[in-house]
Amino acid sequence: MSIGWDSALYFWKLDRPEPIWTYKRKNVEFTCVTSFFKESQGETEPFVYVTGTDKSIREIKGHKKGDGLIEEGIVRTVFE
Repeated sequence: MSIGWDSALYFWKLDRPEPIWTYKRKNVEFTCVTSFFKESQGETEPFVYVTGTDKSIREIKGHKKGDGLIEEGIVRTVFE
């Protein structure tokens, strides 16, 4: 995974030159990202949490479209 000031979160496979998933949020620069698998529940896709300059924590799980673009993340917390 990689994040940056381009308002995008990219998911990579090390053997591919292009990202496999992309999550974009207009006017938000992402500042931190972490992920994990819930192995005990048989999950096949990682849970990803990302923070940004909009003071929110988003949960992003799997890709929803065939082109690898993640349309929306679930906002878990907004800090004031």
